[in-house]
Amino acid sequence: MGTVGDAQLGMYICPPIADAKGSTVTGLFHHEVAPETKIYVIGFSDGSEIHGATNNHPFWSKDLQDFIQAKGLQAGSTVRINGGLTTVSHINVRDAINQTRCLITSEFISSRSSFKMVS
Repeated sequence: MGTVGDAQLGMYICPPIADAKGSTVTGLFHHEVAPETKIYVIGFSDGSEIHGATNNHPFWSKDLQDFIQAKGLQAGSTVRINGGLTTVSHINVRDAINQTRCLITSEFISSRSSFKMVS
């Protein structure tokens, strides 16, 4: 697994979200990662991109008819995202920092195709 430590879950009452330009941040996912964890930026032929999948993030592989971890993906792999099939166009890998945070936006909730890592 890519995470270490205990998970903490909190539920809070949020104020109404005002209309504004850009993406609305609707949540923050934060966890500590093991030192060997890698962070993947994965681009797809449909133009979508995932910024910051950890090495064990699962993707449904059409080629294998099974889930595959991000670390097993290659350019040309066909995977299911956004409810449809697309091909991996590029993958960039970097070392993870000790704590990883993911801003969850309204686009992430609706499509699960894009999220941004912050440190």
